[in-house]
Amino acid sequence: MSTMSAKARAAFHPTVLAVLLTAVGAPAAVAAPADVEPGSAPFSSYVRKDDDHDGRVSGTVSWDGRGGYTIDGTASASCARSFVGVRYTAWLEYGGTSQSWKKSSTEGECSDTYETGTAPVHAEGTLAKGEKLEIRVSSWISWSINPYAAGPRQVFTIS
Repeated sequence: MSTMSAKARAAFHPTVLAVLLTAVGAPAAVAAPADVEPGSAPFSSYVRKDDDHDGRVSGTVSWDGRGGYTIDGTASASCARSFVGVRYTAWLEYGGTSQSWKKSSTEGECSDTYETGTAPVHAEGTLAKGEKLEIRVSSWISWSINPYAAGPRQVFTIS
């Protein structure tokens, strides 16, 4: 039990509070996250379907700092050895971290031994503030039990 009187305790507490606020300072306001500057970066994504088929997408992703983005590059599909009737394709997949993947409208394709097929890829869009853009290569091969394969995703902070 305290030996201070109620009157002394009442006078003491505001004094202690004033000293603490002077010594420590009042709580500072928390700053909002900094905006992302407009920019661009190269990307390259690779997938190896099997010993004979490789897919790649490479290019540049550009962003405006407010959620808008543009992707320009090349998709390629390479066949080291192929059999008659086998078709192999590779394309760009992209989208926001909370969205389903979108597919580029063009794809690289090969079907003959030692052939590489390329195609330009272009995509653009807008994501919500704070959403990240993901890019990867995906591929498909005919005459396979497991025809689909995807490369690792790359993530870009664009807003």
